[in-house]
Amino acid sequence: HDHFEIVCPNWLEVAVVLRIYSSPSSSTMISRHVLLLASLLLVSFPRAMANVIISDYRIGNRDVTPVLGRGFSLATGNFQSTCLIFEGIPDPTYDLDYYFYGVESRSGFTEVTNSKISSSLNFGIVKQKMEMEYQRDVARQSTSHFMFVVLRADRYYETVDEGHSTLSKSASSILQNRDYVGFFQACGPAYIRSMRRSAELTAIFTYHSDSASLSAQFSLALEAELFGQSEASSESSSLSHSQFSSSLSAEVFTYGFKAEMSRAGNFVMREPADFKSMISYACSSLQDVDVGLVVSVEVVPWVNNLQFQQASGMLKSMVMEICTDASGREVTCDSETEQTVTRRKFGGLMRKYFMITNSEHIVKVDEYYRTSLEKILFTRKCGNALQLMPISFDNLELRSQQCPMDCSGRKTVKQLRDALNERADNGSYLFGREMLRARDVFTNYVAPCLEALTEMVHDVENGKMQTVHWQSLEECGAFMCTLPGVLWERNTCVLRSMSSDAQVVADSVVMGIADEFCMPILK
Repeated sequence: HDHFEIVCPNWLEVAVVLRIYSSPSSSTMISRHVLLLASLLLVSFPRAMANVIISDYRIGNRDVTPVLGRGFSLATGNFQSTCLIFEGIPDPTYDLDYYFYGVESRSGFTEVTNSKISSSLNFGIVKQKMEMEYQRDVARQSTSHFMFVVLRADRYYETVDEGHSTLSKSASSILQNRDYVGFFQACGPAYIRSMRRSAELTAIFTYHSDSASLSAQFSLALEAELFGQSEASSESSSLSHSQFSSSLSAEVFTYGFKAEMSRAGNFVMREPADFKSMISYACSSLQDVDVGLVVSVEVVPWVNNLQFQQASGMLKSMVMEICTDASGREVTCDSETEQTVTRRKFGGLMRKYFMITNSEHIVKVDEYYRTSLEKILFTRKCGNALQLMPISFDNLELRSQQCPMDCSGRKTVKQLRDALNERADNGSYLFGREMLRARDVFTNYVAPCLEALTEMVHDVENGKMQTVHWQSLEECGAFMCTLPGVLWERNTCVLRSMSSDAQVVADSVVMGIADEFCMPILK
């Protein structure tokens, strides 16, 4: 079988190398789909050379902390160490939105869902509150009335002043040793240059009535009390004596504020009169640089940072000598045959491009291997926990970690313990077999690929990382081996459906079960 490669360089996209194996009988079919496949890959790969704005679940995850100067990988979506040091940031810009919305009848529910408040960060709570109260109205034989007050602030232009920033000492030391792999594993292929934050306060006032006219008067009195018109409005004087005041309730929901109880103020409202001081405290809290949940970040590749370029030596020119024989075939430059020597200079743009794509691959491979090890160690820890459970627990069912509503298969303590401790015909246990496979992954893919990327080219350290795309290297070409659902059989990887090793397939099933029921929690 022959093979050919299509290299599709695009300065705003990650390079794509398609290595397609074909036979003469399939060449017509392949040629029909090659251009379509190349186009789809170019569209699906993230932009590499340009800055990227991220505002999806990777930033909204509250288990991680986005910080200016912290490393980030587009390939994995993971945050790395903070390797950019700076003092102070330019003053950010604020947008403040303050409004209220009243709903006097059930027909106003549709209006709310189509109004400005539907864009509120707390709209899910607002909608749930209204639906719950309307359901209770049937038993109360009354009508619920609502007043929503929203204070929202957006803060942007919170950015690193790169003219007054430096790499951390540890990061600089790694680059001075030309350990590019170590740097990208620690600091990521990119870093966060700017962030956007949002904070919101939503107050929900609810009361119940059976008279539309009287409830309207009470709403006016409540509005006057909340917005500082109590002295000028005769309606507000009867607020505390109204027949609806006993049903009045207030709830406050904050999003992105600090929960502090201090003399300066707080978000506790015991009566409508406290509302004005609460709003004043919220406005003053917005001046705190740490207030606000991060909703989007600007991610910049390290190769576009001047400090990185200087510390890594990328500002130095790279000239490569390419030697060819009489037939035009590339040969080793110290060969004894007659040669033609061509000097090729690699410009900064090409080197940046290859560095970005290769650094993302390094982080992806590193994450795959570390995740594999963590999963094996986690499964062992789970087995130890099952061993410590008393025998009286054997027939008790375990709760699924992936499907809390019990929509998947069931496992008892004994069934899971037996599955994790089952011995193979050769006397080995699951943990040992999985550790050997992890070793095979490292020996046959991870180590050769990283070593190939860091090879010296024409006396230039890490030259291949700056001049060759990882997919062009034979050692890194089998990237499919790091994808989910692929199994390792000694020195190669196969799809589960194509595996000929029954033990490998059986172990993968057990690992999937452990993924679902570990750590063990009784129903």
